[in-house]
Amino acid sequence: MAYAYESWCDLVEYHAPRIALVSEPLRTSHEQRDVDRLNLFYNRAIPQLNTVAFATFWYPNIWGSPDIRSDTRALLAAMDSLQDLANDAQPTEGAVQDVDNALGSLHKQCDGHRGLPPRPGN
Repeated sequence: MAYAYESWCDLVEYHAPRIALVSEPLRTSHEQRDVDRLNLFYNRAIPQLNTVAFATFWYPNIWGSPDIRSDTRALLAAMDSLQDLANDAQPTEGAVQDVDNALGSLHKQCDGHRGLPPRPGN
């Protein structure tokens, strides 16, 4: 299902809770169903996050977000590392924490930047 996002922060914040939810079980578990859930959701979210991370232009006054490209790339790197470790049945506790830290950084930057900014004169 496609969704419309008013700002880049809206897109990131939309996916953030689910990223945390599918990542968290891998802090202590290596059950295949948890790895499968992570892979299924990550494979849906990553293309949209790539749109933010590798945007070739940035107009904060139009899109309503601070420049979160580098932080989104850090999140993608953490997600990639966690996914690789989980798929290889390697310890994932530290990688889950890296995802949490990256999400926290993005959430802090996006605080107060959801939706479109008000138009001048309104």
